[in-house]
Amino acid sequence: MTGMASVVGSGSLGLVVIGRNEGDRLVRCLASVRSIPNRVYVDSGSTDGSVERAKREGVSVVELEVPPNFTAARARNSGLVKLLAESPDLEFVQMVDGDCEIHQDWIAAGLAALRAEPDLAAVYGRLRERFPTRSVYNALCDDDWNAPIGEATIVGGIALFRVSAIRQVDFYEPTISPAKNRTCPCACEKVVGVYAESMRRWGFTMRISLDSPSGGSALGGQDTPTENWRIAIRMLAARIGPIRLIASCFGGA
Repeated sequence: MTGMASVVGSGSLGLVVIGRNEGDRLVRCLASVRSIPNRVYVDSGSTDGSVERAKREGVSVVELEVPPNFTAARARNSGLVKLLAESPDLEFVQMVDGDCEIHQDWIAAGLAALRAEPDLAAVYGRLRERFPTRSVYNALCDDDWNAPIGEATIVGGIALFRVSAIRQVDFYEPTISPAKNRTCPCACEKVVGVYAESMRRWGFTMRISLDSPSGGSALGGQDTPTENWRIAIRMLAARIGPIRLIASCFGGA
């Protein structure tokens, strides 16, 4: 075993990747986690050959159908069910979106934190935009992911979980829409679903460590200027509030 697998052993760590039409970004994502032995990819109706690419990587694949509607929470839950059915004794699972790459040092750092504190349910590091200077939208996403170090009140889709903790809260909440249930209003749907309050009821906490970067994300190359503009507006509204944003657009304070 080499890389990540040598850090955790073949039976301790699993991976769930979700995506839809991520193309080359999915290829980069899967390449960055190739050393994790137990991997599942969940596809939400891709038409770009994503399923075939994942299969060529030797990854177990779940293909979702509609109805019900595609959501990030539904995809993650489907992946967790598949992963834990195939490997029921896993201790930890890394969740990641298909447009992101895992930093080569992240898994070791995250596992060290989880193993050092048994009441720690999940950890996630600093997510960076792959090309932060390419556009204002990329820069906004990169800045929005710059969360403070310490105990987290929410956790999104790209995090390293303790399996026993995520089982306690019955995985992600599938009924809440992504627009109302995200860690940040950015390009990727970071469906929260696993609530800090639920974790606390079971005696768990969650933490972010900016000293350990978790990975990088590429703002969707298929996003149109209109979609990117909507992303920027959502992010600004989340930062300064919708009323102040409207006022500032019309020259107010």
